[in-house]
Amino acid sequence: MRVAFVGNPNTGKSTLVSSLSGRDIRVANWPGTTVESISAQVRVGEGVLHLVDLPGVYDLLDDGPDAEITLRELLENPPDAIVNVLDASHLERGLHLTLELMELGIPILLVLNMVDEARRSGVEVDSGKLEEVLGIPVVETVAVKGRGKEEVLSGILRARVPAPPVSYGEDVELALEDIASGIEHPARRWLALALLMEQERPFFPIDDSLRDVVEGWRRLLSARYGDLFLYIEGRRISVAHEISSRVVSRRKRRRAVDEWLDALLMNPVAGPVFILLFLIFSFRFAFFLSSPWVDFINTVSDVLGGWILSAGIRGIVASFLIEGVISGVGTVLSFAPVLFLFYLVLGFMEYSGIMARMAFALDTLMAAVGLPGKAFVPLVMGFGCNVPAVYATRTLESFYDRLRVALMIPFMGCSARLPVLVLFASVFFPHGPVPVVLSLYLLGMIMAFITGAILSRMLEYEAPSLFEIPPYRFPDGGRLVKTAWDRTFEFLRGAGTIIMAGVVLVWLTMHLRISGESLYSIISRGILPIFRPMGIQDWRLTGALIPGFVSKEVIIGALAVGFSDMANHLPIGFLEGIGMILDAFARAVRESMGAPGAIFGIPGFRIPPVETSLGDYLSGVLTPAGALAYMVFVLLYTPCVATVAAIKQEFGGRWALFSVLYQMSVAFILALFIYKIAVLIHG
Repeated sequence: MRVAFVGNPNTGKSTLVSSLSGRDIRVANWPGTTVESISAQVRVGEGVLHLVDLPGVYDLLDDGPDAEITLRELLENPPDAIVNVLDASHLERGLHLTLELMELGIPILLVLNMVDEARRSGVEVDSGKLEEVLGIPVVETVAVKGRGKEEVLSGILRARVPAPPVSYGEDVELALEDIASGIEHPARRWLALALLMEQERPFFPIDDSLRDVVEGWRRLLSARYGDLFLYIEGRRISVAHEISSRVVSRRKRRRAVDEWLDALLMNPVAGPVFILLFLIFSFRFAFFLSSPWVDFINTVSDVLGGWILSAGIRGIVASFLIEGVISGVGTVLSFAPVLFLFYLVLGFMEYSGIMARMAFALDTLMAAVGLPGKAFVPLVMGFGCNVPAVYATRTLESFYDRLRVALMIPFMGCSARLPVLVLFASVFFPHGPVPVVLSLYLLGMIMAFITGAILSRMLEYEAPSLFEIPPYRFPDGGRLVKTAWDRTFEFLRGAGTIIMAGVVLVWLTMHLRISGESLYSIISRGILPIFRPMGIQDWRLTGALIPGFVSKEVIIGALAVGFSDMANHLPIGFLEGIGMILDAFARAVRESMGAPGAIFGIPGFRIPPVETSLGDYLSGVLTPAGALAYMVFVLLYTPCVATVAAIKQEFGGRWALFSVLYQMSVAFILALFIYKIAVLIHG
């Protein structure tokens, strides 16, 4: 059986599919996360259920891409059954879509999800009476805790085609019967209603003779009911309200904690202040808790290099293993703890509902650049990775809104840039790396909004749209860790493929010599004059920016290869190396125990800065002012080839080229400006 899961945003559809199938599907607490249908399979007895998680929608006739994907799937490839997932706390709102689905002629199972949250908020739904009223099976679930899985699976097998739930009056029903008789499709009643509402869809065209029939009925019925779209929608809303009033009971309760939190977080003044404090805490959390483990991984890398030499490996092979693999990829991997903790915080913001409230609090700021508040969501996603953030712009209704946000996203500091910024901030600003990196991220946000403001004058302006604020949910710890690990694993997998390829290419060009000079240095020295005005005097720094176009993590690997010196690696005995690793592990554990105090600024707690051999090289060829300019350029220039490809796929090659040229220009101008200011202030 092929089963489609349909419902409003934030009803827990993806969580339910994940719970049923055992396949983890990424879930976020804002509307429109699943902009493409996601599928999974689950075995039931001797058969297999093919589960399709469709985008969250409020109405099949909405204009956005989510509704188009869902409607196209239901009409062009009708499933064997529909699982309609509703938030039990907002039954009446969800029933509007339910009544529409019941007119498609497809068997339906109704799932009341999050019944625990509904009860805590004083809402009780009589599922037995609801089943009796609608004439379809109804089950209760708490998907996030895995409750009700078996009931859903058995309920799918009991799903049945319901009787038409709404009567639109004798003359309208007669019109529907006449129009439906000319349609060969299981959803003929729904399609007849859509035609009467002037909602014909291009992927389901009708012939001229049927169009004439529809026009005749439309003229006749409009004389009596006025706007048929409003009349039909009004009948559905009325029936949804009537059903809800029959099956829902409410009890009075005191003002809940979440209402007090809303009053704080969504306040136009207090909300942005909270967001800034939360971002500061997030960066401190990621820095201080990961720093001991970064040092531990660096120690392991040094030991591995020593073991290679102690094994008697020499020459080009040793050079490749130590300079290429260990110094290159190893340096990149050493920042995986930073990313894991950063993703942990980002996941908490998503699942708890805080991110959606951040978007609401910044709605006024978004409106200042001509964008709806929910445009902030893909922008925040850009902190994780710019590529999915570009695709997440599909949740916006207007093409020009999507384009503006897509061109803003590359200025949001993605996780790939974080290791580079952490390295330079730790080396050149050891007493305050967190404020430096946070300031750079804020600079990126400022440039994103300036870009949005400029584009709002160049492109068509559309009125802001509404978005939903989900309820507060305390995230499941296991889910947070799993999500953070999955995202970090994507980084690690990149280190094993793209980054490895980039590092090997740098190593090869360094050993490919022309007239006694390496090809890498020839190319790097060729572009060095462009960067000299911003205090960058070493060709290895400019050379690392070239593979940085592939992926920003490669910059560290390229620097490690460029500055690597095998003479600094000494043979290490096996037992000696084991002892060094154990000592580094014990030190990391001790320093991690002191990290919470350091995060909250408690006196006496301090995490030492990250120390790497690469840092020693960098401090010898770059001043703090030059390092600041370098970080600004890395932050603002083209994030990666994949982001450019995503923009090209979504908006065309012309806009992709524009984004590259624009970002490069902004990066160079701002890096030069900040360098001059830093020199003027500190000399």
